[in-house]
Parts: sequence; structure tokens; C-alpha cells
Amino acid sequence: MNRITDATKAKIVVSSTWRSDSNLQEVFTLVGIKEPIYDVTPYMRSRHRGSEIQEWLDKQTEPYRYIILDDDSDMLDCQLPYFIQTDWLKWGLSDEDVEQAIHILNDTAA
Repeated sequence: MNRITDATKAKIVVSSTWRSDSNLQEVFTLVGIKEPIYDVTPYMRSRHRGSEIQEWLDKQTEPYRYIILDDDSDMLDCQLPYFIQTDWLKWGLSDEDVEQAIHILNDTAA
């Protein structure tokens, strides 16, 4: 994650079910993620991750690029070009995932 934020100046917005954990920033720090958590997505009654992410995105006023790193796959169709599905059973965030994330975030043609 640090490689992504260092290379792109990205901010971290958490949509994980862990987002309500008051110790989440500490957990990130313990696993070596130095970038502070910028925000969390809202909880929605539907609990559809893609919808929760879209609600957060729709409220943003600054121009942005984004990626979604998740081991689940319940994203909206419009989010799929920005979605990188990780594999928590094997490796979590792979080097290939990191390179893809940096490419999407730094793509000036988008």
C-alpha cells in the first residue's frame, strides 16, 4: 500500500467491514501502512459494497481518480475499470496488483 500512496499521492478511504473499528488506523500502522486513513464509506442498508463506495464518490467535489482494492466482488459495473480484486487467501495485495493500481491512478489519459 505504501508503494501506491508514495507513487500516486493517493488517499486511503476504507470501505471494509472493518471501517467501524476504532483501532483501524493502529492496525494499518502495525502492518506497515504509514498513510493515514482519509475517510470511510457510509454504511447502507443494502450492504452492497459498490453502492456504498458510489455514495461516497458522489459526494466528492474535488476532481479525483480512484481504485478499489478488495477481495470481494460486489462492485457496480461502472466501477469495474477501477477495481482490483485481491486474493486474501494467497497473498493479499500482490506486486501485480500494486503496479496495476499505480497505473490506473497515474493514467493521464483517463
